[in-house]
Amino acid sequence: MYFHGKISDRGRIIVPAQLRRSLGFNSGSDIVLREHNGELHVISLKQAVKRVQNIAHEKIPDDVNLTDELLKDRRAEVQQEKEQFQPAPKASS
Repeated sequence: MYFHGKISDRGRIIVPAQLRRSLGFNSGSDIVLREHNGELHVISLKQAVKRVQNIAHEKIPDDVNLTDELLKDRRAEVQQEKEQFQPAPKASS
């Protein structure tokens, strides 16, 4: 379905009320704007986050816990830093 809107002299896009209602946009709604092949795509921030979550869900196996993986990697980095910056033992006299 096509709608007619306008861009004001201040760069604001006027979206017709019927379209705002059908998309669930309200005054103050956070949106994501994307240029793709010379077209402007507008989606809600909530919808954009859901898309990213779906992509991640498709790419990451069910048996992988990203939080556990991140913590494991960070612990290994901390251990490396401790070993790298540990003072050399003093020579006995």
